Amino acid sequence: MFFRGGFQEKPLRINQAFEQHDNHLGNLTLNTTFTFLTTIDAKGTEKINYFTDNQLVDNLVKRDRSSHFSASATPQNVVIIILESFGKEYMGYKNPYKGYTPFLDSLAKNSLFMENCFANGRESIIAMPAITAAIPQLIEEPFITSSYQSNKFAGLGSIVKKHGYVSSFFHGARNGSMGFEGFSQLAGFDKYFGLNQYPKEKMETDFDKNWGIFDEPYLQYFATELSKESKPFVGCVFTLSSHHPYPIPTQYKGKFPKGKAEIHESLGYTDLALKHFFETAAKQTWFKNTLFVITADHTQFNTEKKYATPTGAYSVPLILYHPNNQILTQLKSLADSTKICQHSDILPSILDFLSINQQEVLPFGESIFARNKGLAFQLNSGVFRLISENKYVEMSLDGKAKGFDLKSDKSINNFETKQLKAYIQYYRNGLIENSWLK
Repeated sequence: MFFRGGFQEKPLRINQAFEQHDNHLGNLTLNTTFTFLTTIDAKGTEKINYFTDNQLVDNLVKRDRSSHFSASATPQNVVIIILESFGKEYMGYKNPYKGYTPFLDSLAKNSLFMENCFANGRESIIAMPAITAAIPQLIEEPFITSSYQSNKFAGLGSIVKKHGYVSSFFHGARNGSMGFEGFSQLAGFDKYFGLNQYPKEKMETDFDKNWGIFDEPYLQYFATELSKESKPFVGCVFTLSSHHPYPIPTQYKGKFPKGKAEIHESLGYTDLALKHFFETAAKQTWFKNTLFVITADHTQFNTEKKYATPTGAYSVPLILYHPNNQILTQLKSLADSTKICQHSDILPSILDFLSINQQEVLPFGESIFARNKGLAFQLNSGVFRLISENKYVEMSLDGKAKGFDLKSDKSINNFETKQLKAYIQYYRNGLIENSWLK
């Protein structure tokens, strides 16, 4: 639970070479000696040869990159909100109990709510590459801390920049926390707002004495800074109050249900902070032309039997909201809300909505508006998982696999591993060869 690294000085990472927003200077900084010293004890990977025919692998991992939206007459903004530890289990909407997120429930009812969305991992550091660059974790170490983190790929910021967008990433924790700042530059975000950028005069009241800024003031800050951006923009914020030790401002203590787990009370606080953010955002000129994408980085404690399963431990909300009813109706009509989807589908879905070419997106994600059946990937303790429409497959690197029914978790015999093997081979060999981006 302390994967953020504590308060000590953080070691330099390769991706920190790109914090000056210039990839050419970043690569120049990564001289041979520095890169060797920083990766000498890093976990590497080995080439996979499930298939000798690379064309077969390419065909098996090919995804739909067609566009399902026409370009809007008014350029649309995009706001991505990543909620810390907000498992779908904690919501009341689409669950047979009240839950702890009354505002999020009300928003989900008036949005496109993807009922079967799965995180690609169980840590925040895995969620960011998946959401902003369609890079799930299919090696033992998170991509952000791996020796491959400076490989070529196209992130959200770099893609939308070619179409006149400015982009920014917000996280109220200390700059450098979890490598978010450096990775945001690699993903092409123009600006990063961390604890260092937060107004110093507000620190005394807004700092939670643990990770960073309480969610309510930070989301208000986020709304204010977005209003300063030139249009169109993409803004992404990562909340933190629902992370252990789950701090709640003094004025709100005792105002939210304690629930069954320590995290539940903090969920109520962040939910209220989210409500206040939307109240503020609704008053801004950019609000009516903005797609809001809301998800969670990962799940946390399971207290409900329904989610105490191998797949339930990865079940997160995915909500697409637009204040324009005509656009919202179109979103709902084009998507199957019961389709399997994952974090790495968010980037291509956003580009699809913006009518921006998706060819640079890695094949580990596909727009939720595509007509194909959805997929979701995970890797946990050496076991790979591919979730599909009615089943999921678990497989070790040696190819030994088991199949399960998605609803009952009972073993099944009618399953195949060809597609999962193709994705693992494409992912790992592409990392070693630095050939993801053709």
